[in-house]
Amino acid sequence: MNWVAPIKDQETLKNFGETLKQVDYKYYIMFELGVGTGLQLQDILAFKNKDVTGKKEIEVTIGTRNMKNVFTVPEELQQIINEYTKGKDPEAYLILGHSSSNKPVSREQAYRVLRSAGHKIGLNSIGAQTMRKTYAWNYYKETGDIYHLQKLFNHASPSITYRFIGEKPNIEVFLKKMTPQENAKKYFDRYNKQKRTFEALSELIKETKDEIDYLESVSKSLDIARSEDDLIQIKEELIESGFIRRKQSAKKVKITSKPFHYISSDGFHMYVGKNNLQNEELTFHFANGGDWWFHAKKAPGSHVIVKTNGEELPDRTFEEAARLAAHYSKNSGAEKVEVDYVEKKQVKKPNGSKPGFVVYYTNYSMMIDSDITGIQEVQ
Repeated sequence: MNWVAPIKDQETLKNFGETLKQVDYKYYIMFELGVGTGLQLQDILAFKNKDVTGKKEIEVTIGTRNMKNVFTVPEELQQIINEYTKGKDPEAYLILGHSSSNKPVSREQAYRVLRSAGHKIGLNSIGAQTMRKTYAWNYYKETGDIYHLQKLFNHASPSITYRFIGEKPNIEVFLKKMTPQENAKKYFDRYNKQKRTFEALSELIKETKDEIDYLESVSKSLDIARSEDDLIQIKEELIESGFIRRKQSAKKVKITSKPFHYISSDGFHMYVGKNNLQNEELTFHFANGGDWWFHAKKAPGSHVIVKTNGEELPDRTFEEAARLAAHYSKNSGAEKVEVDYVEKKQVKKPNGSKPGFVVYYTNYSMMIDSDITGIQEVQ
């Protein structure tokens, strides 16, 4: 898509106007009003004859905050408009569509006419903003006052206005109206604004990442679900987390889904949460402080609890529990999965966090495969 450029050459500008006259004089009026005042195309098309006839200034509402802005009509343009509207119905649209209709020319039709006229004289960078950019470029070249254009067009900063007209910023224009102290304050204020924006976005990014991690854990729960009861509990979890709305007539369902239950080669009972509600239950209600907790490092997956009954776990049981954690995680199937493990008493739940979310600050880790073949499951 070509960049829409202002028409900078006065001879080309005149030829463009003459070409529009050949199409229909109303398009010439539309164009002259745009390049003469800086009004937007959609504003011009909305005018009725009474809105512009005999006017030295035209007031329009711009932006979502309904700000009023005043556009000056040059004296020569006033004469052209007054001559064009003479004898016409004041309530009729200035740029009327079909004679049989009381509707204005559509923005799409006006755009097509402008583009077509441009092609006829060899201009390919013509668009709906050509008139406004042409006005702005001419005004800036005559006065050098970028601030007037910034205010007129409701731009947030002069740099936006410079880009709008295709000019490089003039640093002297930026600075000449301010003392050194004012300039320093301006940049300090800009720094503080960007700092606040960065802090707010950083928090939003963290919240979004936490949300994604949580939903990935739910996705993993769906992957390992084996029965309708498992799916019912996942649905209940999503209701409690606010992702699904409970029907007013629906009662809280009875949960019958249970965690996976395995026995290690050394006879220790190992439990695997099928979803975040079960992870929460296993870690903070079922396990004792001296039991061992396993989880794939930085990956959505199940909590694995090994009941120690006060005994020291053999290395083989540590490895089998780690394989369970690797297998029931997002990284299942990888050649090696890093698994964290720690005594359950070291695992904490932050206030207000979603089900299954925990923190821990000291732990052991091991790299292990996710093959659980040979580990006995209790049905």
